[in-house]
Amino acid sequence: MNAQNRRWGQACLAVMTITCAISSTCGADVVEIDWVQKSASPIIRSGHYGGIVGSVWYHAGGASAVGIGQRTCQAYDFDSDTWLPMADMGKPRQVHGVVAYEGKVYAFGGISYWSTFYPHLEVYDPPSDS
Repeated sequence: MNAQNRRWGQACLAVMTITCAISSTCGADVVEIDWVQKSASPIIRSGHYGGIVGSVWYHAGGASAVGIGQRTCQAYDFDSDTWLPMADMGKPRQVHGVVAYEGKVYAFGGISYWSTFYPHLEVYDPPSDS
């Protein structure tokens, strides 16, 4: 693990699995909770958000190691456990809102660096990568 990963934490996706047992007296009781580490993200960042379309999680922007908003985006395919490149946003941003709706991913607001706030809404269309 390199120094940047030690400082900012390993950039990875972990999936929590919960195994339940049915009890006749109180319904479902949680028996076991496990976190399973999946493939590491090629980009280390914080303050990013994303939305899920189908079986792909699209996440946008976030902060670099020095706190500057980023335009870079990537997607994680849950079925194949792989990270995929995708088109960058027009504006660098972090701590912004992201939602998936009717097959598209919307990013709104956020900041670039310290007090540069953005009122912009951007839309990503997965089939056209734009």
